[in-house]
Amino acid sequence: YLQEYPDVAMTGLRPEEHYLWIGRTLNRKASSKALSSLAWSPLNWCVMTSPHTLFLANMIASNLQRHGWMVDVTTEAPSIFSHDFYFVLCPQIFDRLPPGEKRICFQLEQSVSSRWFTSTYLSTLENSAAVLDYSLQNIEFLAEKGVSYPHVFHLPIGAHVCNNQIEVQEKKYDILFYGDFKSSIRRREFIEKIKNKYKLLLVDDLFGDDIHELIKQSRFVLNIHYYQNALLEMPRIQECLSLGTPVISEATGDMRDYPHLKDAVTFFKEGSVEDMERAVALAMAGGQNAEGVAA
Repeated sequence: YLQEYPDVAMTGLRPEEHYLWIGRTLNRKASSKALSSLAWSPLNWCVMTSPHTLFLANMIASNLQRHGWMVDVTTEAPSIFSHDFYFVLCPQIFDRLPPGEKRICFQLEQSVSSRWFTSTYLSTLENSAAVLDYSLQNIEFLAEKGVSYPHVFHLPIGAHVCNNQIEVQEKKYDILFYGDFKSSIRRREFIEKIKNKYKLLLVDDLFGDDIHELIKQSRFVLNIHYYQNALLEMPRIQECLSLGTPVISEATGDMRDYPHLKDAVTFFKEGSVEDMERAVALAMAGGQNAEGVAA
């Protein structure tokens, strides 16, 4: 198997592990003798997640289940770490973590802010079985901190049809903003400019199915950065697009890493309240991206 597929050695997996986890889905061949020696049993996974990233956790769970594996999704650390393996989204929020050899961390913080990237957090990532990150800029940052490939892998956040279908909902709101706006002065400055012009709904404490219902009931979701010079908030954007609701978003320096968003997201210039007003008016009128900003 190693001679036939030399890339297997680069993964660090034993040949039998590679075949069971990856090779079968790629239709790779293994000898009948080897196959007879493999005792297949479904793995028991747990996905630990912040409530804010339940959408992504459920998407990971559904893909694990496609392999016939059992998956639990939880927003709290289990009392006993008895599962075979764990995906941990936003590991910095948990007081207790599963053993490093059973733990795959999905790093979702933005490297433009240093508040999360403490020595303790970097140690957590380094001592996990693997680290996933959605942002190429984050991966460069982690490499500078000594956490790099083959320990770190780029996993872009894709779209996912929630509940296997997108239900058509009556649009009760023009614009929805969800997320922390109370502690963010820059977000409030943007919101103040449009709150009296449109039917705007502000939400900061709903998650899962509850926020999904509101997303589907809104014509657009507004995405404003918490940080100056932020990275594009792909978990939020893909959550909205998966539910069939387009997004009006502040532009970023890394948005050209996501060309597939061109027809689904109306961008406005970073830091420009006036350009946001123009982008919102354009989107509400059925237009495309704001003038002067390439998607």
